[in-house]
Amino acid sequence: MSSSFDAFLTETATTLRLPDMTGVRGGDAVEHLSSFAVMPLLPASAEVQLRSNIETPYALWETFADGNLDIRQGDTLIVPATIGDPYAIRGVESWPYQDSTYVHLIVEKLRE
Repeated sequence: MSSSFDAFLTETATTLRLPDMTGVRGGDAVEHLSSFAVMPLLPASAEVQLRSNIETPYALWETFADGNLDIRQGDTLIVPATIGDPYAIRGVESWPYQDSTYVHLIVEKLRE
């Protein structure tokens, strides 16, 4: 990974994922990834919202993480890792930077 960009990954995060559906019943989301580095959440720009084609009445935020993580749309991001607020992951995009690849996450949280 590129150390110049890694300097911005100052928060820790956890993801939750719904278990695979077995039969008719689903289950509660369980911890999938824990204590990985992300950038602090930033309000998503209008350009990001238009490009991702996400129409929602909720506030959209964005962050970046290491691109080698198994993160999917539909997962839940918790920042900071153990005591933070949950954010629904609405978009996941690969983001190459120099010799590394990161993942651009677009998340939403209810407006307060």
